[in-house]
Amino acid sequence: MPQMDVSIVMPVLNGAASIGPQLDALYAQRTERSWEFVLADNGCTDETVELASRHPISARMKVVNASRRTSVYSGASRPPIPRQAGHPFQANPATDST
Repeated sequence: MPQMDVSIVMPVLNGAASIGPQLDALYAQRTERSWEFVLADNGCTDETVELASRHPISARMKVVNASRRTSVYSGASRPPIPRQAGHPFQANPATDST
């Protein structure tokens, strides 16, 4: 995978009800920088991952299994992500932060 300028890492747990508008907002951003989208799946049991996989952003997306982490927002899901993201500069939006 080529080196990215920015990695957008979104930890998520059962965010199907709110992920659509967030993905729309991220996908609508325009920049000359290269970027990737990393969905940190904290053990979703709803359709979050499937919805994200059908969104146009999926062409830039990778899904990381972060289900062994204890909380979506505790920061516990973030330590393994830098190894999987293409760049150390990361943006970390919440699923419901539209």
